[in-house]
Amino acid sequence: MRACTHPFINEFAELDFRQSHSITDIETMPLSQGAGLAPLRQINTAKGFRAMASSPTSSQRSSWLACAVCGLALVAVGPAWAQAPGDDAGRSASGGLYGRDWTGVVVVGVISVPEYEGSAETRPLPLIGGELRWDDHRYATFDGASGRINMLDQVGLEFGPAINITFGRDKDIESRKVRLLGEIDPAVELGAYVAYQIDSPMRAGDTIRFAGQVLADVTDVHGGVLGDVSATYSTSIGDRWRVSTSAALSFASDDYAETYFSVTPSGAAISGLPRTTVEAGAKDFSLSANFSYGFSERWSLFGLVEYSRLLGDFADSPIVAREGDENQVSAGIGVGWRF
Repeated sequence: MRACTHPFINEFAELDFRQSHSITDIETMPLSQGAGLAPLRQINTAKGFRAMASSPTSSQRSSWLACAVCGLALVAVGPAWAQAPGDDAGRSASGGLYGRDWTGVVVVGVISVPEYEGSAETRPLPLIGGELRWDDHRYATFDGASGRINMLDQVGLEFGPAINITFGRDKDIESRKVRLLGEIDPAVELGAYVAYQIDSPMRAGDTIRFAGQVLADVTDVHGGVLGDVSATYSTSIGDRWRVSTSAALSFASDDYAETYFSVTPSGAAISGLPRTTVEAGAKDFSLSANFSYGFSERWSLFGLVEYSRLLGDFADSPIVAREGDENQVSAGIGVGWRF
């Protein structure tokens, strides 16, 4: 999932904030997008879960646990920062949500994603994520296999650390030839993201958000670097609907391309796929839409759909062109609870 794309969790959080805050609060409140559950693709929501699509091996289950711990850590720092010396911990006590200066969201649902990046097959997965907001603009979000923390308490501008886990491929994928290329262990990627949001000139209350992030593998699985940039337009429809549409472009280094899209001489001999070397470049372009509907003060419905197209050598790889599909579609639905 891209962290800098517009994850559904943030749509839900923004919708609930709008339902529970004054007009002044809303006008100064940032809309976080990448990383989601991104998306952080975006890393985005669907892509974060797409990375989890392969059935878990023992090493993957360990990484899922590590991912959960990272998510809990992201959430745990929120109250501590909110109470840090010099902060006015009680400044929102009278006007904040539930009489405190922080609030959180938990979301659960189901999402359909490709088995692996470039696969023609899909499989359903449980969708779990959460977000914690404090002060006026800071937040920590955990979105599927991705997470990030906005460390800035500024209007419009975000910056902070980001994490993503790419779970690779396992022996249970449908394509026999791709299975023969061997399993790929989970990779943990760390980096940073930055985002800037402006008011839309087209309609009062709408926002436009630009974001980018860079992540590097710290587990020596692919040893590469990933990056993406995105733009998101968000709007409210009445008091209960919040909708956003996003466009994103992602890039990958030689090491990443070699690990997930290239076919080595030994791999070609075993699988029957032609030897292929994929180099660094633009990896994919994606379009996504997210919505949330608040049907009570605490409960909301959310949904997402994403279309992603692999580009250039990534799409021409026989792993994709012969055994998969350059067109990748993901969709999910679920419910959120605010606390």
